[in-house]
Amino acid sequence: MIENHHISDDRYLEFQQDRLDEEERIRFLMHISQCDYCSEKLAGFLEADMVSAPPDMKINILTASKKADVQFVKNAVEMTKRMQLFLYSLKVGAATIGAFIILLLFINGHDFSNVPKNIEVDIKKQSNTFSITNMIRESTNSLSDNLFNFSNEIIKMEDRNHDK
Repeated sequence: MIENHHISDDRYLEFQQDRLDEEERIRFLMHISQCDYCSEKLAGFLEADMVSAPPDMKINILTASKKADVQFVKNAVEMTKRMQLFLYSLKVGAATIGAFIILLLFINGHDFSNVPKNIEVDIKKQSNTFSITNMIRESTNSLSDNLFNFSNEIIKMEDRNHDK
C-alpha cells in the first residue's frame, strides 16, 4: 500500500472505486489524515472525478425538459405572465378611458361661448385685463388636479383589493 511512505496511484484508484476491504480502507484513511502530501493527492483524484460530467447529461436534461409535465408547468407559468400583462393592460385602458371621460366632463362643464374672439391684451396691463392664457392655465391646472385625484383613488382601490 505505501511506497516510500506515500500511497500509490493504484491504491487511490482502488479507494475511489471502493475496492478496498474494511481494514485496508481504515489504514488508507489513517494515512491520509496524517500525511499532507497524500491527502492533497487524494483531493486531486476526487476533484478530477467530480468535475467530469456524464457524457449523456445534456441529452438527459433536454429529454427531461421536453416531458409533458415539465412543458405543462412551463406553459402555465407563461400563461400566468400573459394573464398578468392582459390585466395590467385592462387597468391602464380603463384609467385612460376614465381620464378622457373626466376631460370631456370638464370641457362640457365650461361655457366658452362668452370668450371674446378678438382679444387685445396690453402687455403692460395684463394683470388688469382678461387673459385667455390665464383661463387656459387655470383650466389645465384644474384638469391636472382632477386627474391626479382620480389616479390616486384608483391606486387606493387597487391597494385595498390587493390587501384582501
